[in-house]
Amino acid sequence: RLDSSLRPYQVYRHKLDDNNREEEDELILEEKDEMFWLSVYKTTDEQYLLIDSQSTETSEIHFLHLASDTTNTTRGNNGNITTQKNNTFNKGDGKEISSSSSSLLKCVAKRRKKVLYNIDHRHGKWWIQSNVGGLPNYALFTAPAIENSE
Repeated sequence: RLDSSLRPYQVYRHKLDDNNREEEDELILEEKDEMFWLSVYKTTDEQYLLIDSQSTETSEIHFLHLASDTTNTTRGNNGNITTQKNNTFNKGDGKEISSSSSSLLKCVAKRRKKVLYNIDHRHGKWWIQSNVGGLPNYALFTAPAIENSE
């Protein structure tokens, strides 16, 4: 959602069905610093949803593993098999949002002043373009696809 200055500052989870209204959407992440704006996209391999919080000099990216949703399959007394998908999302303040979900929104690397980075995912690694260390241009790095990959 946008604030009064048209800055994207909130990301909501919206359930796609005929009965869901905007009032039922759940806040996933909110950027309170007015110097930062949010954008949402998927990695090239479509395994992760990324939420990028960025200013002109600093960035921080959160990720949600799209394939990490768990599915519980059970057989009832009548012999019928039922499947339930479980998903949990992190609001960014350490509290989880549960919609029957077990995935968590995690941070790739905490924001550091004057450090910009972009990421993509391939073969279990983050491919990171960054100006970390005061580089005048971006350099390419790899790191394990885990939380806090500094």
